[in-house]
Amino acid sequence: MGFNMLICARKIGTSAYSGKGGDASVTTWTFFLAPPAFAGGVGEGLLVLEINPRAPPCIARAWKRETGMQKLPCHDCGALILPITAESTGGICMACKQGIRQNLERSRAYYKARAEYDPADALWKSLVDRSIEDPLLTTLSDAERTYFTICLLDGEVYNGGFDQFFSNSSGSYYADAASGLEELGALNALRILRKAAETIFGGDAPPQDRVTRWDMMKRREGRRPNPESYLDALDKEYWQDPDDLGDRLQAYADRTGLIEPFKR
Repeated sequence: MGFNMLICARKIGTSAYSGKGGDASVTTWTFFLAPPAFAGGVGEGLLVLEINPRAPPCIARAWKRETGMQKLPCHDCGALILPITAESTGGICMACKQGIRQNLERSRAYYKARAEYDPADALWKSLVDRSIEDPLLTTLSDAERTYFTICLLDGEVYNGGFDQFFSNSSGSYYADAASGLEELGALNALRILRKAAETIFGGDAPPQDRVTRWDMMKRREGRRPNPESYLDALDKEYWQDPDDLGDRLQAYADRTGLIEPFKR
């Protein structure tokens, strides 16, 4: 292009958004090039931004200058998002759209708490170290075994669902975890765990041997139509935490004296 061109913007419309973070609006513009003589036709809703022979970079700069790339509050959680995201999701952030905001917040709270000394965390690390040396858990007391296997179940399911729990070595402790949930009175979690086991293994008990479990999991397609979808539903039901399992575990650790040696 051998001569200067006008970079113009025409206002298309303004959209309003409201959410927990407050109210905001975004104006949508369309950009185009025009010869210098076009400047005389500028009217309402039309803006001449810049004169420059290299149009594309200027359009980008003009867009940033005129809109400021103003972020908008998510309707549901108030997190700030780009206008283009709001337009594609109906005004909510991707975390809310995908239904994972609650898990993200839980994860943030978990790792924030880990930065500080926590007796329960110290107890857990101690049990993990002992389980590595003694995978059969023969050196753990009944209370330690119950606490460890339920915490292991809980962590695996929150991290990757029941598929991960049964795929990893944690699946070897299925019977202990089920017995522990019953002891704690976490009957909803117990029901969900048993449904997950039935979905994968049918009427058979989940094998303690990991390789055998893997072989059975590969054949689970014949157990129930769409087993992955059914497991996903069970994961989400478990994530609702119908038994307040964390509170029950804490009370159990206090009642059995497990936590006492780790208090400062």
